[in-house]
Amino acid sequence: DRSTGYSQGSHATTIRRPKKNCSAIMDRHAALAALFMLIDANGNGKLEMSELRAVFGEHASEFLRFCNAESNGELTTEEFVSGIMADCSSMKDGYFQTNWLDRMTACITAAKLGKRCVFVGLGPMGRALVEVLVRAGYTVSGYNRSSAPAQELHAKLGNAMVINSSLQEALESDVFKDAVVVCCLSSHSVTKTVLSSVSSELLHGRTLLNLCSGSPDEVREFHQWVSPLLKETGRFVSGAFAGSPSIALAGKGVVMMSVAECHQEASASTLQDVERLADTLGRKVSCGGKLGCERALDYAVVDLYLANLLSVTNGLAMLDQEGVPAETFLDLMDARLPILPQAMREVVTKMQAKDYNDVSAAVSTWTSFLTGRLGYLENHGIPTSFPDYALGLLQHPQVSGGDGEFASQDVSRVQEALRRNQPAESMTKRARTG
Repeated sequence: DRSTGYSQGSHATTIRRPKKNCSAIMDRHAALAALFMLIDANGNGKLEMSELRAVFGEHASEFLRFCNAESNGELTTEEFVSGIMADCSSMKDGYFQTNWLDRMTACITAAKLGKRCVFVGLGPMGRALVEVLVRAGYTVSGYNRSSAPAQELHAKLGNAMVINSSLQEALESDVFKDAVVVCCLSSHSVTKTVLSSVSSELLHGRTLLNLCSGSPDEVREFHQWVSPLLKETGRFVSGAFAGSPSIALAGKGVVMMSVAECHQEASASTLQDVERLADTLGRKVSCGGKLGCERALDYAVVDLYLANLLSVTNGLAMLDQEGVPAETFLDLMDARLPILPQAMREVVTKMQAKDYNDVSAAVSTWTSFLTGRLGYLENHGIPTSFPDYALGLLQHPQVSGGDGEFASQDVSRVQEALRRNQPAESMTKRARTG
C-alpha cells in the first residue's frame, strides 16, 4: 500500500528504488517522478508541507524554496522534478545517483519505517493531529474513551486509521508494538487514569510523547509517575502544541518539546521516530531547558496573543466612544505590528545586560502616557483595568524607584518587577493614587 508503506501480512516496508545508472535526462526525470510518488502519501499529485516534513524534517521549508521559491506551500510533480534537475544538469550520472536518488530514497525509507503511532485522545485537537499524520502517510492506531469521535474520524480517514475498543487492544497489536505512543488528553490526571487501565508490561520500553496541557511542575511530577511504567529502556518526551485545530490542519502549528534529562544524550539517535512525528505535525522546537520547559514556552507564546487581545479590546473601547471604525485601527495595526519582533529583540538585549541607561522610552514617559487617559476613561464609563495593571508595574518600587529615582531609565526596567519575583501588593491602588 503506497499510502502507508505497510504491506498486509508483513511488518516490512518495501519501497521500489528508482532505476540506477540513469544516463539520460528522461531517465532522471522518471526516477525523480517515482520518488515524488513515494513522498506523495495521500496520492493527490501535490507534496504538502506535512509530507515534506515527514521525509526532510526540519529542512522541509528549505527544500520547498529550493524547488520553487514562489511556491504556495506545496509542490507539483513538475516543480519537484524541475527544481532538482536545474541543480544537477551538469552532474555526472554517478554523482546524481549517489547525491540525489540514493540519499532521497534512504530518507523516504527511514520515514516510511517509522510511520506508525498509537494516538490516545481524539478530541478536536487530537482528531486534527491524527488527520495531519494520516495525510503524511502515517498509519495510526487510535483510542478514545468515548467511541463516537473515533468512529467519525475513522469514517473520514479509512484504513489508514485503526480504531480500538481499549488502549490495551491498541498496545497489544504486533503492528504497533514499537510505535510511538502519543497522548493528547485534557489533563495529567486523565492521562494517568487512561494509562493505568492497561497491563504495565505493554508500556515497558515505549516512547511516550505527552501533549497534555499542564504546568512545568505537573510535567515533572507526571514523569516521576510514568517512569516505572516505561522502565529503563522507555523514553518520555513532553510536548506542547501551539495552535488551534484549524491551524493544525493547515500545517502551521508549532510542536515544542523537552526530553527527560536521562534521555537527552540518547535523543539524537533513539528518539528519531518521535522527532520525525513532531516534524510532521508542524514546526518543531526542541527546548533546551528543564523537562517541562516547553509548557512555560507555550504559556509565553499564548500570552502574546492574550496581551494583544486585551490591548486591541481596550483600544476598541476608546475608538467606539470617538466614532473611529475598527477597520481603521486594524489597517494601522497591519502597518505597525511587523516592527514588533525586532523591537522586542532590542528590549530583551537591554534586559539581559540590564542596560537601563540606554533609553528608547523612559519609565516616566510610559507612566504619563497611561495616567493621562484615566480621567477620560472614567468620564465616559470605560473600564480602566488595562492601564491600571500596566501602571501598577511601572510604578512598582523596583521599576520606578521608591522616590522615582529610576523613572528616567528605560522601560525595559519593568523586568525588575516581572522577572525578579518582587512583591507587587496593592499595585492597582498604587497606580490610581501614585
